[in-house]
Amino acid sequence: MNPRKLLLVGLILALVGAFFAFDLGQYLDLEALKAQQAALNAQVAGNPGRPPGCSSSPTWRSPPCRCPARR
Repeated sequence: MNPRKLLLVGLILALVGAFFAFDLGQYLDLEALKAQQAALNAQVAGNPGRPPGCSSSPTWRSPPCRCPARR
């Protein structure tokens, strides 16, 4: 088999293994997704003029927010 194909198959197997090893399926549960949607809806309702990703105190890693409310 081609080395690139072997690398791709190995990467896919590693990702599938990590999915089960770290129990990432818990984040794809319907209740968890509904809870995240409710939290996002509450954040949007609380800050009508600001996009959901903008916070009032950005961390040192995040770029400055270009929200209309912060100009």
